[in-house]
Amino acid sequence: NNMGFKVRTSLRRLVRNFNFTNFTGQEEEPLDHTRTIFLFIAVPSRQDVEEYRNIEEEVHRTISMINGRFSTIDHQPIVYIHRGVSIDELAALYARADCCLVTPLVDGMNLVAKEFVAAKDKAVENVVPGTIVLSEAAGAAQELFDALVVNPYDEDAVADAIHVGLELTKGTVLDEESRWEVTGRMRKAVMQNDAQTWAAKLLSELQKCVGEPSNSSAYPCGQKQIGILPDFTARFFFDTAPGTKAIFFDFDGRILKEDHEESDGQPPPLFDEEDHELFAGLEARQDLHVFIVSGSTKDCLESCFGQYESFSLVAENGFFLRKPGASQKWRPFCPQSSIDWMAKVLPVIELFTRCTPGSKYEKKATSIIWDYSGCDDEYGTFKAKELMHLLALSLGNLPCQTMESSDSCLVEVKSLQVKKGLAVRMLCLLQEEAQEQFAEVLCIGDDDADESMFIDAPQSAYTVKVGLGSTSAYHRLPDVARLRHFLSILVKGKAGLGTTSIINGDSIAVFKSIDERAYTVNAVAEADDSEGDPLAFLQNEEQESAEHR
Repeated sequence: NNMGFKVRTSLRRLVRNFNFTNFTGQEEEPLDHTRTIFLFIAVPSRQDVEEYRNIEEEVHRTISMINGRFSTIDHQPIVYIHRGVSIDELAALYARADCCLVTPLVDGMNLVAKEFVAAKDKAVENVVPGTIVLSEAAGAAQELFDALVVNPYDEDAVADAIHVGLELTKGTVLDEESRWEVTGRMRKAVMQNDAQTWAAKLLSELQKCVGEPSNSSAYPCGQKQIGILPDFTARFFFDTAPGTKAIFFDFDGRILKEDHEESDGQPPPLFDEEDHELFAGLEARQDLHVFIVSGSTKDCLESCFGQYESFSLVAENGFFLRKPGASQKWRPFCPQSSIDWMAKVLPVIELFTRCTPGSKYEKKATSIIWDYSGCDDEYGTFKAKELMHLLALSLGNLPCQTMESSDSCLVEVKSLQVKKGLAVRMLCLLQEEAQEQFAEVLCIGDDDADESMFIDAPQSAYTVKVGLGSTSAYHRLPDVARLRHFLSILVKGKAGLGTTSIINGDSIAVFKSIDERAYTVNAVAEADDSEGDPLAFLQNEEQESAEHR
């Protein structure tokens, strides 16, 4: 029975040192330390390690100094328990404490903070509401949003937070119901996201994979299954099809070369002979407009596609445009965009580059990219998350967004006013204004930066995601080989089998495109036996597709 005393409970390993003299707040408005108890439970750990023994001795000396200075006949400010404590005793201390101090310098999740909150059950007699002073280095700080999060290296800030925490629970700032409301929100977050809930969710996601068809590996658990782009779709882009067609093709240096092998330790060429044949075939088409839409710089696109004069090049996600023709020059395509936010972001990126060995950054016209692919894997990932968190706190309402690609080891900050989808939309609108609206539009991409293309493309467009991952596209091609195959059909103006099938015993399970086309085994067989146009049996489906779109 604490007789109304304010009790602070801290359960920390002895390796976490703290300047206890700040508890009294001597330079600020002091707490009444004669009515405040700091209950310090330190379970002995790693006593065979000399550094631990040295820290233990320092803690003992500090506690003795504080108690010698501030103790009275009937009060001792620090109660130090240096032994193991039973779970029942610990739960009781949690339940009666007004504030819990959890200030690790480096930590993982830290269950102490969650245990403290879990013990605050309002329905149990003699339990009081409580607050937590929680280190920002603890993982629990990402869940306990009502905790008083502090920088554990800032002793003054920690002391202030302790004062605030005690005022919230024992002062006049909040009434009893409001105190329980704050404590209740944290307890609800802990109780609803416990280990059992996590395990149940994991098993549920795994269960979704049971009984999937043999191709289910193409779709990770929980991801929507979209139709594989049928080969016959290329017919709408043949030179014999009416109207002007357009292909918006993402380029980031990977989409057509990911399966090229290295030779003699040298990096593979960007494009091989097959790729250049495809590009040459596309360039030769008078009825087809090809747009290379990329986040790369102008110089990069010029070096890769400058020889194809009929291609329109869109650099830096739509900020620059070079129209077809050898005499055409680059010009801004989104001149109204603001990049004033760069002055605030660049110093932060430079600081992280200096502090993270192996990292580098690239500044473009509308984005800044931090590359940590050359860092130690674990340390690079840790610094990337730290950078993302810092930018999220500091950028506020600025017209930019931060994206991380863990596969490419990149953190990119880019303008919200410049994106590939806006470029696609503007180019289609310009074509309409010229009274030459595209009869068919095809958008192809392979990463998150291309999702805006899929979203902002004309409603009738064919949008295609290459590879795995969640997407807003209507169609998917599983890999680069299938992309080359499809482009080859488009260039040559002819195709073989018009669908992609999976044979399971005596039946054929056929992928469906977005308009729910379905082809029977007989139809496939008739197409296979056809001596004429291999796509002749699809003429009815072509009409149905046009009506659907």
